[in-house]
Order: sequence, then structure tokens, then C-alpha cells
Amino acid sequence: MSANRGFDKTSCRIMGVLPVLFLYLLTPVVSAASKKKKRGKRGNSFSRKSGNMSDMPSSHPSQSRPPFSVMPTQEAATTTAPSKQAPPTTAPSKQASPTTAPTTTPSSASPTTDNFPTVLLQEYEVLYTLEQTRFALPSEYEEVTSVTVSYVNDTFFDAFDSAPLVKFRGIETEQVGQDFSFGDPVVIFYQTTLTFTQDSMVPEESELNQILADSFLPPNDEVYRLLLVDSLVDPNLFLSTSVIGFQFS
Repeated sequence: MSANRGFDKTSCRIMGVLPVLFLYLLTPVVSAASKKKKRGKRGNSFSRKSGNMSDMPSSHPSQSRPPFSVMPTQEAATTTAPSKQAPPTTAPSKQASPTTAPTTTPSSASPTTDNFPTVLLQEYEVLYTLEQTRFALPSEYEEVTSVTVSYVNDTFFDAFDSAPLVKFRGIETEQVGQDFSFGDPVVIFYQTTLTFTQDSMVPEESELNQILADSFLPPNDEVYRLLLVDSLVDPNLFLSTSVIGFQFS
């Protein structure tokens, strides 16, 4: 009986120790399994993160995005405007209006007639004091003008007779108007043009005008009057001329 009691006590002690021993031996196994499970979860989580994002659970319902649409391209409008024909830059030429030469021209810039130097003298008036019994006729004016032309020609040829460098090609004197008023001298307007040769020296216009004026002023005015009276034919009204006057217009 005592042996059985000793056995029973020993058995009780062993049975008391076995659970503790079992827990002691089981603890490392459980710990290792737990760690392995945790590692498996971490690996699964890592693979989900690195893999397709659609495998991950989401608390929000997935919203489908509309597909990206590309607007149809329209053909670009040409930036270059249609070329227009440029207007001509040169204006149409207009026929130039004829210009009238001035009545007086300096001899340094004398006009030329057929390549010959020409000097147009200043217009002048010759006044005739005469008996005004009637109006002078056109033919009588023409006769007086003819005498005056001859007188002016002789005046210029004589003035440069001793100047061989001055060579006249022609001298033209014409009547450009007249004025007849009873009680006043009869006025005839003249214009004289001098033409020189190409090898001639051309005097100054002022000198030529002075020679012209001197030919009708005293004492030469009487020379002209006598020539006029001797040259005219009766009944020319200018035969009664008693006084000659002169002035530039």
C-alpha cells in the first residue's frame, strides 16, 4: 500500500509537470508559426502593392473613367492671304504742259534758236505825238513798224561794228500792240529779239537794252523821227509826228 501511494504521488507530480513541459516545448513552435504567418502576410501585402492595383480591396466602389477622346483635327487654314496684283508704282505719264519762256532772259542763260544764242529784249513802247484828225489805220501802223524794224537793226549793227567778237545772225523786231486815245500820244508796243552766231560773244542783256533805249532818247529821238517822216507815204497819219517818246513796258 505504501508502494502504491508512493507511486501515486510520483505520478501526480509527473502529471503536474507534463503540462508545463508541454507548454514550454510548444511555445517556440507557436512563436515560429506566428512569425511565419506574419511574414506571409507582409509578403502578400508587398506583392499586392507592387502588383496590379486592382487586386487590392477598396472601400470605395471603383469609378470607371471615360476614355480619353482626341478631338478630330481640322485642316489648318492657310495663313498666306491670296496674293493680289500689286498696283503699278509708276504713275501714268501725263503730257507735260508747254511752258512759256519769260519775257526777259539774262544773257548768261540765253535761250537758243536752232542752237544759236538768242536774247529777248524787254518789251518797250514808242510814243508818237501827232495831229489826231482821225483814227490811225492798220496799214499805217504796219508802215510805221517797218520803218522801226529797219531803224533798230541799223542801231545794233552800228553799235557793235567795232566789236568783231560780237556777231549777229539776225535781229527781229515786231509790233505787239498799240493804243490810240484822242488827246494823248499814240503808243505802239514793240518786242526785239537778237540772235547771235555760235562763235559770237553775247553781250549782257542790260547793255543791249540800254543801246535800244538810247536809240529813241535824245538826241537820237530826232534821228528816228526824221527817218519816219521821210519814209512814210502820204496820207499816213504818222507823217504829222512832232515828238518821239520812249519807255520800257
